[in-house]
Amino acid sequence: MNRFLAAVLLALSFSAAAERPARVTVLEGDNLAQNIAAAALREDVAAGDARVKQARAWLDKAVAVTGEEEKAVAAFSERTARWFFDITRSRATALEMIEALALLAKPGTPMNDTLRDYIEARRAAAGKSHAEALKALGR
Repeated sequence: MNRFLAAVLLALSFSAAAERPARVTVLEGDNLAQNIAAAALREDVAAGDARVKQARAWLDKAVAVTGEEEKAVAAFSERTARWFFDITRSRATALEMIEALALLAKPGTPMNDTLRDYIEARRAAAGKSHAEALKALGR
């Protein structure tokens, strides 16, 4: 029963977060993948940096599997990362959310469903880390 209640509360908080307009910083500027990587790393990165190329690869894969536009994927990922911080006080980045979508999403599955499962796994992990959540979900 507690697991069911937690899932219902998680779903309700996702819908409430989706209704709130939020400033999405990764959408500013011309190079979306570069902005996502820079925000995650908390430093400026060159457009040709390997971390930017990895961010671009994950973003492209997330876009392909979800069928959403890249700005929608980036914005939803950033809002979800902020929401995760709000509920756990554990740092999370849009890049981690995009990677989770790229690795875990199945075609036709809404982004919300994929990230809900990821967030549940991450919250249950001892250190609430991205790596622990991916491992728990078999990735």
